[in-house]
Amino acid sequence: MNSRTSSFTLIAFMATVILAWGASLFVDLGQGITTGWDVYQQSLLLTGTLAIGLMSLAMILSTRPAWLEPLFGGLDRIYRAHKWAGILALGFAMAHWLIEMWDDGIKAFFGRGVRLPKADLSGYMEMMRHAAKDAGEWAIYLLIGMVLISLWRKFPYKFWRYLHRAMPALYLVLVFHTLWLFPVQWWAQPVGVLMAVLLVGGTLASLLSL
Repeated sequence: MNSRTSSFTLIAFMATVILAWGASLFVDLGQGITTGWDVYQQSLLLTGTLAIGLMSLAMILSTRPAWLEPLFGGLDRIYRAHKWAGILALGFAMAHWLIEMWDDGIKAFFGRGVRLPKADLSGYMEMMRHAAKDAGEWAIYLLIGMVLISLWRKFPYKFWRYLHRAMPALYLVLVFHTLWLFPVQWWAQPVGVLMAVLLVGGTLASLLSL
C-alpha cells in the first residue's frame, strides 16, 4: 500500500463520519439548516466530531495493531496514518474552538433563532457540562502545543518521547469533554453509534498506552 492509498483511507474515514453526522442532522433538523444558529451549532458539532473521531483513530493506530497492518500495508504506513490523523484532528479541534469563540458574533448578527433542544439538567449535570467545556478548551491548548512540538524536527527526541506519553491522558480528557457535551439524542443515531465505537476503542488504546 502506498501513501496515496493510506491518504484515501483517511479520506474515507472522514467521509464516513460526515455521512453519519448528516444522517443524524436531518433527524434533528428535518427542514435542513435554515438559520444562523443552525449553521453555528452544526459546524460546532461536525468539527468536534471529526476532531475526536480522528484522535480516536490516532490513538488506536498508536498501539500498532497487527490486525490493521494488511489494511494499511505495514507498520510504516500505520505510523504515517497515525501522524496525519493527529494533524487533521488538531486542525478540526482548532476549527471547533474558533467556532465556539464566535458564539457572541452569531448571537449579535442572527439572533438566537431556533436552537437544538437542551435536556432538562440538574445543577450537578450543568456543573459537569461546564467542567467538560473548560477541560476541552484547556486540552485543545495543550494539544496544539504537543503537536507543534511533534512537528518541530529540532526538538530533542529524548524529551519528546516522554512528552508524547502524555497524549493518552490528554485524549481521555477530551473523551470526558465529548461524553458530556455530545447531544444526548444523537447517541441513538448513526453518528452516536460510530462515536461510541471510536471512543471505546480510543479509550482502551489510551489505557493500554498508559
